[in-house]
Amino acid sequence: MTQFEQDWEQFEELSPFLNSGEVLYRSDPSLIFHEIVSRFPILAHRIDWNKIGHLRLLVPRSALEYENTITQFVESILWSLQMAEDEMLVAVFDGFTEGSLEIRSEVLRKMAHTFFSIAQHTYVVPKDYQWCLQYSFEGYLSFGFPSPHEGKLNSMFRLLMEAGFVLEMIKPT
Repeated sequence: MTQFEQDWEQFEELSPFLNSGEVLYRSDPSLIFHEIVSRFPILAHRIDWNKIGHLRLLVPRSALEYENTITQFVESILWSLQMAEDEMLVAVFDGFTEGSLEIRSEVLRKMAHTFFSIAQHTYVVPKDYQWCLQYSFEGYLSFGFPSPHEGKLNSMFRLLMEAGFVLEMIKPT
């Protein structure tokens, strides 16, 4: 068992998904980071969201509604992207739990509060890398596309604001 697997063993709610094969360990994140870097602008080993524009949600980890807000935000993003429940995603963790997991989108819906509560950088991308959901160490949850898609972002922004989320829409600089 790798250190990454040991780190994730402490999250008992993940065990049923590992046992069923809905989550697979991919402990070496370097190939996935390479793909992210080839598609998204990077600054200081992180996505430079300001160059492509994005939606940003800030929910302090100490907020009473943290778990519910994160879960609803992720569900709303996946719904607006028309993600099937069985569509596979890759989650990459850079920090406390360094490595990656291959997960079904339904598992992300159920486990978002866990994946995005650890003080580290976490990236979730589909297999075609057409978008990224990133949780930063500073507590921001950002979503964007690898190149400017202002129309898509505008419609998602309106949908999420109507759902009651407090967001910023950051335009590319």
